[in-house]
Amino acid sequence: MGNLESRPLAKNQIVNGYEIVGRLGTGSFADVYKAVKSSKTIALKRFKELRLHVPDVLAEIESLKIAAHRNVVQYMESFADENTIYVVMEYCEFGDIEDYILSKKPNIKVRMGFIQDIASGIAHLHGLKISHRDLKPANILVDNRRVAKIADFGLAKILSKTEGMKSLEEMYMETMAGTYVYMAPEVPKGHYNAQADIFSMGIVFCCILDEEVKESIEKELVGLKMHVAEGYTYTVPAKVGAFMQRLITQMLQKDYHLRPKAQEISKKLMQHGQKPKDANLKSLKLLAAGMSACLGVEVRPPGEASSSSQQKIKLNDLFHFTKPVLLNENNPQSSKSKTVDKTMIVHDVSDIDILFRSVGGTTGKAKISKKASANEMRRLVASQMGIPEESIELYHRRWEVDDDHSIDKQGISQGAVIHVHSVKKDKGTAHYEMDNDLLDPSFNYDFTGIDDDKKFIRGGHEYQRPCGWFRHALKVKGQYSDDVWLGDLGTRTHSTAGEWPVSYHGSKITKDNTPIGSAQAGLQNGIITTPSLQTVAEKYAEVFEFDGKTYQIALQNRINPSSGHMVIISGDGPADYWLSPKEDPSKKVNDVRPYGILIRRISVTDD
Repeated sequence: MGNLESRPLAKNQIVNGYEIVGRLGTGSFADVYKAVKSSKTIALKRFKELRLHVPDVLAEIESLKIAAHRNVVQYMESFADENTIYVVMEYCEFGDIEDYILSKKPNIKVRMGFIQDIASGIAHLHGLKISHRDLKPANILVDNRRVAKIADFGLAKILSKTEGMKSLEEMYMETMAGTYVYMAPEVPKGHYNAQADIFSMGIVFCCILDEEVKESIEKELVGLKMHVAEGYTYTVPAKVGAFMQRLITQMLQKDYHLRPKAQEISKKLMQHGQKPKDANLKSLKLLAAGMSACLGVEVRPPGEASSSSQQKIKLNDLFHFTKPVLLNENNPQSSKSKTVDKTMIVHDVSDIDILFRSVGGTTGKAKISKKASANEMRRLVASQMGIPEESIELYHRRWEVDDDHSIDKQGISQGAVIHVHSVKKDKGTAHYEMDNDLLDPSFNYDFTGIDDDKKFIRGGHEYQRPCGWFRHALKVKGQYSDDVWLGDLGTRTHSTAGEWPVSYHGSKITKDNTPIGSAQAGLQNGIITTPSLQTVAEKYAEVFEFDGKTYQIALQNRINPSSGHMVIISGDGPADYWLSPKEDPSKKVNDVRPYGILIRRISVTDD
C-alpha cells in the first residue's frame, strides 16, 4: 500500500461496483468522492498513506458502525483493495454546514434546527462512549432534508472495555488532537475527556448563528488563549440571543467540570423550542433543580432517590453547601510540608485552600498542593474528619474525584468545595435526597402576585418582603430550644418580643464578591446575608433553568441580633450586609436560621 495522494480516482472509474462521479473533498488522510451504484448516490472515502494510519482507520470504521443515528452520517460498508481501504457512507447533498449557510443564508429557525441536530448527535455519541475530538463546521454535513449530521470520525475515541464502568466524561485521553480554532483549553495539556467536545460545540454554535460572530470567534482562538493566558475569558456576543448566549457561555467554560454535559445541552435546546408551560413554583422537582444548581450536587425530591440509604439534605445542611467560609486569598510564598497518617504531602507555592462538606456532618477547611493526588487529598480530609479514608468518596461539582490524576487537572482550585460521601451502600453515587422533614408546606406562601410598599419590621430591623417570589417553607418549629425567634404568627408589619430580624442569602455570596475589606480580615469565618432581597437577586441569587424556563433561588433567614453575633458591614446598594458566625450544631451555634427557600421565574428576552 503506497502513497495514493498523486493518484486520484478518475471520473467514471469503477471501484467495487461504485462509479465515481467526482471528488467532493480532500484532506491530509483521505479523499472523499461522490459515487453511484444501482442508481443510489453515496459518499466514498478513500484513505491515503494507509501504512501509517491503519489503527486510526479501523477505529473510525468501528465508530461509524456503532453510531447509527439521525444526526450522524450513516455508515453503509467498507472494503479494501491492494492499495487501501474504502468506506461507503450516505451522501449529504448540501455539503458541509459552512457552505450551506454561506450559500443559502438560512433564517434563525433553520439555524437553531441545525444546532439541535448537532447537540442530539453528540449526546448520542457520548452515550455510546464515543468522543469525536475534532468537531468543526467542516465535519458537519447537511442532507437533502436539511438535517445536520456529524461526520469525519478520523480522530474519534471509543471508550475501551478495559476502562470498565467509567463514564466517557471520566475517561482521560493523553494525546492532543483536534483543530486549533475549535480546541478546548485542556487539550494542549494532553489531558482531557469528552467535555472537550462540548467546548468545540460551543464554538460551532457561534459559527452557525451569525457569520460575523463566526469570523471573530475563529480569529480569537478562544481555547488556546484560555490555555496560555491566566484569567482570560471570552464574552459571547449578545447578538446570538439571550438563551444561546447563556448556553454557549456555559459550554465555553475553561474548567470542563463547569460545562454542561451533552445530554443536558440537547435537553435544554429541545425544551427551548417547545411551547412554554405555565410555571409551577410549588413543584418539588423545580425546588430540587434549584438546590442542585446552588449546592453543586444533584438533589432529588423526597422519595425519588435510587436507594433508601441515600444521604439526606436536612435543615442544618443548607449553609454547609453555600460556601460560607471566606478563605484567605493569599497563598503561601514558601514551600511547606505536612504529615498526614504518616504520609508526607509536600506543599509548594501552588498550595490552595479547599473546603470539604459532609451532609449531616463536618464542614472544614484544608490546605493542599494543587499537584497532590486525589489519594493524598482523601487522606487529608479523612484525617481532619477523623474517619477511615476507605469509607469515603470525594466529589467536586457532581464529578467523582479521579484517583489517577492530580487534583489541578480535575478543576480543583483555590476555594473548591469537595463533597464527602459515605461509601457503604452508596458507593459511586453523586446525589442527595431532600429529607422528608426538611419542608413544611403548611407555611408555604405565594408572594408572586403581591407588590406592596409597606414597611415591615422584624427583630427591630426593616426588611423587604419577597414580593414576586414563591416561598417553600422549611420545617423550623420545634427545631431549636424555642420558637420565640420566629415571632408571632400571621401577617403583621411590627416586631414582637424576642424575634430575630429577616435576612436573605444567595449562594454566590463568597469570598470573591462580598463587600468585606481588609479591615474585617479577622472575620473570615462567617455567613453573609442582607435584609435586601433586591441586592441578593441582583448580585448573589443563583440562576438556573428547568423545563425550558429560567429561575432564581435564594434563602430567607432569621439572624441572631445579639451583641457579638451580628456585624453590620456598610453596603454599596440599598441595604447593609450582615455577618454572622458560621453555624456549628455541635456547639448549638445557629445564628443564621433559614426558614424559607425562595423561587421565582425570571423573564429572559431572546432575540
